[in-house]
Amino acid sequence: MISQITNALVRAVLVAGLLAAPSLLLPTTVTDTAQLVVVLAILASFMTFIEYYSRYPSIVEFRFAPPINRIKFIGLASTVLLLTFMLRGMVDPTGWSVFLWHLGTGLGEAIDFPYSPVRLVVLMLPVDADSQLVASVRTAAGLSYTISILMIFVFITAVRMFGWPLRNGAFNVWINLPLFDPTGGGDVLQRLKRDAGLRACRV
Repeated sequence: MISQITNALVRAVLVAGLLAAPSLLLPTTVTDTAQLVVVLAILASFMTFIEYYSRYPSIVEFRFAPPINRIKFIGLASTVLLLTFMLRGMVDPTGWSVFLWHLGTGLGEAIDFPYSPVRLVVLMLPVDADSQLVASVRTAAGLSYTISILMIFVFITAVRMFGWPLRNGAFNVWINLPLFDPTGGGDVLQRLKRDAGLRACRV
């Protein structure tokens, strides 16, 4: 019981910290925005605590099939924090922020080819957008998509080399996939592969 409460509380604090980090780290955050972010962080942390403290499934998948949620959180946290430090460097430059800016610029220019995700993000900007804004968006998109590609390789490693999700015993579909109905008809394996393909297309 105590370990379950502790694990849920740690996850809630991490989620709250992730949501509040940009407002706390960026020097030009408006007061009203900071207050709204604090409210959202508290709400998200409360929902996370309830979700991981509960013994029954809700809407968060793979609660008991680590490390998939940890990989997703690490990828998201890395993206948010690195972009925050990079943008903070535009106002208060440091060696770390300059390094991130040069790294993101190189990655953005390397990935910026026709029909690439970076090019699509840049094309969503207005036609009369400032060149500095375009460069900033390209840099942020390049860094973000590079992190996402790295997380995909980490996940592939977890599946192929470490046998996720079956390395710790049987996979409980009801707990780890609460929105998937295994009794809905048809072959379960085929439906799971179809759903995985559809989710990959959405990403």
